Amino acid sequence: MVKSFRAEVRLNGEQWTLLAPDLGNLSDGGGSLIEAEQKLRVLIASKFGVGADDICLELEDRRGIERERIRRTIPAELSHSAIRT
Repeated sequence: MVKSFRAEVRLNGEQWTLLAPDLGNLSDGGGSLIEAEQKLRVLIASKFGVGADDICLELEDRRGIERERIRRTIPAELSHSAIRT
């Protein structure tokens, strides 16, 4: 049975850190995001006595990067022929 957990992603210099708030802020890190995720999955798996493949992490970006959501509309005065595909 797969267990899913949310993990917050942080980048401190060149070190990636993943923190699982629902597990008492259990955390681990590594030189790459993949390494940090694998290490945290192993740590969580050992806590629950299951294999690392049975742990699913939903990563949430906490690096402080502003996310820009743009909804672009096409001005009414542009005809269909003016739009290149």
